Amino acid sequence: MYLINKLAGGRGVILSSCLLAIIGTGVAQAQSTQMRDGLLADPAGLSLFSMNPAGGVDAINAIDGSIRWHSNSAQRPVLLQQARLVAQGSPAARSNELNLVLLDADNGQALAARIVALPEAVQVSINDSLQSRFSVAPVTGQFLAWQNERRLVQGMFTEHQPSQTQQTGALSVDLNSGDVATVPVARLPARPANPINAQPQEQLQAVTGRQFVSADRAHILVSQRRSGDSLQPYQWDIYNASGTLLGSISEQFSRSDFMVFNEAVLVYVAEPVQIRADNEMVAYPLRLVAVELATGHSLWSQPIRDTRYQGPYPP
Repeated sequence: MYLINKLAGGRGVILSSCLLAIIGTGVAQAQSTQMRDGLLADPAGLSLFSMNPAGGVDAINAIDGSIRWHSNSAQRPVLLQQARLVAQGSPAARSNELNLVLLDADNGQALAARIVALPEAVQVSINDSLQSRFSVAPVTGQFLAWQNERRLVQGMFTEHQPSQTQQTGALSVDLNSGDVATVPVARLPARPANPINAQPQEQLQAVTGRQFVSADRAHILVSQRRSGDSLQPYQWDIYNASGTLLGSISEQFSRSDFMVFNEAVLVYVAEPVQIRADNEMVAYPLRLVAVELATGHSLWSQPIRDTRYQGPYPP
């Protein structure tokens, strides 16, 4: 049996009876997985926390794509622990100040906000510029790591090309009060490497194709190029860690950042693309796409904020 579930904006998605049975209540669980910068997935709570293209943070139901809540109090989700969401807020008064906001992950209510002074040369931002990129990411527990990359922009390549400069630091956040403390980078727990390619011990031996892992390293995406389809030249086969095939889809890209929820729903990041349809060019932004693995049916799509620099370059 299939039912139509109406989402915000008048869109409808087809939900099978098995998916209707697993739609969660939205209560955030203990820990999340970072799918990419500014995008967190909570598999136990069946939720995603993303950056809205118009600003603010969205909590998205991973099964049906509905917006559980939206907050304008913060801009970039960073860390989810114990039903508390730590996020980067709007820019502070000084360019080297980091605004961190503590939200209730169940309803988006702002619980606290703290301004943290970083070294003078740091340029804190949400969107990348041509000269600078700032990021803040979860490490483990209540620890965060920030990084600021800066480079000299010039049009002509010189023999002694200036090297990119990089500053890093670490913070600890009290998930009850929202208080933030600067800690030495050496105090950070060691972060294991998290390559997108399946490592030898993770690879499935009985399949062919390039193998990639989900953000939580619980599922494998096997990608193979197909002939005869210029719009979707790749086939993705999604397996769990034990080697069970959960489903297959066709895509334009060879791989993407992805997660699987309840062994039933594939959610991945689709890059911006322009496609000709009915003699018109249709532009699709950076977005989240969800597919029901058992049937291959598209469930929902939500645009997310693209923080990459998209302006002009020097000649």
